[in-house]
Amino acid sequence: MKHSYRIRTIFIIPILLFFITACDDDDSSSNSSTGTHQFAITNLVGDSQYLGTFENLEPSEYTNSDAYELISGIVSYRYDNMILVAEGFYGNKIYKYERNASDGSLTYIGALSMASGSMPGEISFLDETTAYVSLHGLGKIAVINPTTLTKTDEIDLTGYAVGDNNPDPGANIIRGNYMYVALNQYITSYSAYDSAYVAIINITTNEVEKVITDVRATAIGPYLHSTAFMDEDENIYFYSSGVWGYQDGAEDGFLRIKAGETEWDPDYYFSIEDTYLPDVTDNQGSYAVCLQYGGDDIVYTSIQIPAYQTGTDPDYVNDRDFQPFKLDLSQKTAEKIDLPLTAGWAAKCVSKTDDLIVFGLSTDDGQGLYTYDPTTGESSSSPVVSTQGIPTSVMYFGE
Repeated sequence: MKHSYRIRTIFIIPILLFFITACDDDDSSSNSSTGTHQFAITNLVGDSQYLGTFENLEPSEYTNSDAYELISGIVSYRYDNMILVAEGFYGNKIYKYERNASDGSLTYIGALSMASGSMPGEISFLDETTAYVSLHGLGKIAVINPTTLTKTDEIDLTGYAVGDNNPDPGANIIRGNYMYVALNQYITSYSAYDSAYVAIINITTNEVEKVITDVRATAIGPYLHSTAFMDEDENIYFYSSGVWGYQDGAEDGFLRIKAGETEWDPDYYFSIEDTYLPDVTDNQGSYAVCLQYGGDDIVYTSIQIPAYQTGTDPDYVNDRDFQPFKLDLSQKTAEKIDLPLTAGWAAKCVSKTDDLIVFGLSTDDGQGLYTYDPTTGESSSSPVVSTQGIPTSVMYFGE
């Protein structure tokens, strides 16, 4: 049964933003080092986010001195040595950067402008010439060629909206010849229509085949806070944060579309709010923020802990109320990771290297990248890489 209280907050960006150009010139971006940069990172400072690179996870201090300055609210997506940055709710551009073979730094290539008010967000890559972009403001999917930075087609989802003409497309993922796109069906920024909606699109024809719904979760796959992912057996998972606890009756939880099927799995539902959380006050969480699939049914994330929120309204900079956790999708259990509590802004940063899980955290003991070793269970007690600003994403290119 659901707990009687809910946190009446929403984890959205609360500040006014202004446009800052991607860069003044096409110089490559990297912190000085002697080795090849293996990581790309974005950091939040005021109304700006900075995209740059660094060498490795050896103890160090990272600055934004050579990084590209963008507006706050962007999200980065990587395909091989290409990074696309979408402006999301606060713009209509997609920026492209390429990794330099010589040192691993990034070179700015150019920008693709979508229609005014389009709000390009989540990007799924089919290959180097085809990618799909959720256009939050228009209720459509843009088909683009990321190599040439051109728009090649558009998939209209407006006919599948509930209550208005925009179904608010969010997280998306490709499996075989189909793309699965979450439709958030927002009423306002603080409420959504009941149920989880996912449009299933045949990408050989760019036609919507159907929309599947499930009453067990609300507003699944929201931008900036969740991703769709696939396990080794090609089961697809979506997560709903239940409108961040703000809307009474809106349920959080993982839902699954099994391999070879195009319907929700009626036998699978995993709610964070209903799960016992060991080693935190009241053993209770509200919702998870961002997800990193680690393999073998394990997901790494940070969970908002109601007992650690200091006031009625959220404070994503000063409150330390998000705790890193390891979730077992098959057992539907949670295990606290021995990392410190973090502010909400940094809770969105979690990634995977060959053998480590990397969390971007803003804690009482420091700000930057912390590591967790799934094999040994060891974690860093302080930032391995300290950052200038709050880390909002980190991407690993590999050796």
